[in-house]
Amino acid sequence: MINGVESKIYLIDLFHGKYGYCEARFTPTSFGDVEHYRPKGGVSEDAAHTGYHWLAYEPTNYLPACQLCNEPAKRDHFPIAGIRAHSAADPLDAEDPLLINPYYDFYSEHLEFVPSTAKLMPGSVIGKTNKGKYSVAILEIHRDPIRQDRLQEMVIARRDIKDAYKKLLDTQDWDEFGQNIIKYLSEDRPFRTAVYYEFRDYLHG
Repeated sequence: MINGVESKIYLIDLFHGKYGYCEARFTPTSFGDVEHYRPKGGVSEDAAHTGYHWLAYEPTNYLPACQLCNEPAKRDHFPIAGIRAHSAADPLDAEDPLLINPYYDFYSEHLEFVPSTAKLMPGSVIGKTNKGKYSVAILEIHRDPIRQDRLQEMVIARRDIKDAYKKLLDTQDWDEFGQNIIKYLSEDRPFRTAVYYEFRDYLHG
C-alpha cells in the first residue's frame, strides 16, 4: 500500500513539481499536503453533508496543495452551483463545482493575472468567471506572499520573452522563437498561467 509520503511524491511528479491550486513550485522545506478536492469529512457549505467519503480511493480527488492554500484556506469548503451529491448513487456531474479543478479546468479561462508592469498590485489575480472568483476567495491565491513569488516569476518571464523577441528580430528564425515559447510555457514552470498573461501583455503591448 502506498503511504502518505509516497502519495505526495507521486502527486508532485504528476503535477510537474508544482502545487495544484496556486501553481507555486514545491520545496523540500514546504512539502505541502495531499488535498481532497471534494472534502472527505464534511462540507462547510452544507452542514448536513457527511463528506465525500466514497471518493476515498478516487485518484482524481487528490492533488498536491501548499499548506497555505489547504489548511487555513480551502479546508472543507466545496461550493457548487448545481445539485450536491450525498452518496455514490448521486451523479457528480450534476454538482457544477465552483472551485477550479486542476485535472479538468484550464486556469486561463477562469483567472486573469495583472502584469508585472502595472502600477497597482502587479502579480495579483482576478477571477474572470464565478468559478474563478470563488477560487480566488476560498483558496486565497490573492494573498500577498504568493503574489510576490508570482510577480518575481512574471518579471523573469518578461525578460525571457523580451530576449527571445529581440533575437527573432535579428535572426528571423521563427522556429527557434516558437520553441522558446513552448519552453517558457512548459508544464513545469511555476505560476504558468500568470506567465502566459505576462507574455500576452508584452506581445500585445
